[in-house]
Amino acid sequence: MAFTLNLAGLTDEELHGLLGADRALAVLPDVSRARLGGRPVPGPDLPATLRFTLCDPGIPGGTPEHTRQIAAHDAALREAGATGSGETWLQVPGSVSVRPFTVGSDTSVLLTWNDREPAAGVAVQLLTWMRDQASGSAVVLTETRPAGRLPAPSEEVDVHVHSGMGIAALLNLHAGHVLRHGRTRRLGADADWSAPWQELYLLNLRAWERRGLLLAARSS
Repeated sequence: MAFTLNLAGLTDEELHGLLGADRALAVLPDVSRARLGGRPVPGPDLPATLRFTLCDPGIPGGTPEHTRQIAAHDAALREAGATGSGETWLQVPGSVSVRPFTVGSDTSVLLTWNDREPAAGVAVQLLTWMRDQASGSAVVLTETRPAGRLPAPSEEVDVHVHSGMGIAALLNLHAGHVLRHGRTRRLGADADWSAPWQELYLLNLRAWERRGLLLAARSS
C-alpha cells in the first residue's frame, strides 16, 4: 500500500525542507487553516517500500567534473576498506543514483548522486543496525549531508551529519558513534544489499504513521 504525506502534520521546518521556501510560503496559509480545523492537506505520494532498478553500465554523472567526483569517492571508499560490485542503481521514486558498499561485517554504505543535479555533488551514507535497543537507538546513520527531503526520521535512528568530511575520517566517526550503542548486527554474506536501507525506510514510515503524517494514497 502506498501513502500520501499529510502536509498539515509537518513542522514548518519540515515543510520548507520538503517543498522549498517559495512553495512552502505559498501553501502555508492553507496548511495553517487545516491544522486549526484538524483536517489533512495531501502532499507528495510515498511508496510502501523503496525500489531500486539496476542501471546500464556507463559513465555516471551529469558533467565531467561530476563524473570525476563520483570516481574519486568510489576510490576513496575502496582505499578505506569498503567493498562493492561497482553497480549503480536508481532509487525509485526520485532520480537518485546509488552505488552500494559494505564496510566490515556490519556497515552498509551508499555513495549517492543525482545526474540531473551535478552541482549538488556526491554524498556518502553509512548505516549500522544494533543488536538491541538498550541505548534507545535501533540504528546509526552517518552521512555527509541530510538524505532526501522527507520528514524527520524515527526517534530510533541516531543520525549524524558531517558535511565536507573525508571518507576515512567519516568511517572513523561512524565507528565511534556506533561504539556508544553497544553490539552491532552482522550483515548476511549473501543478503540483499538494499535490505538494511529498506528496513530503515520502514522504521521511518512507522514513525511518520504515529505522527499522523501518512494518508491512504490517492487513487489515480
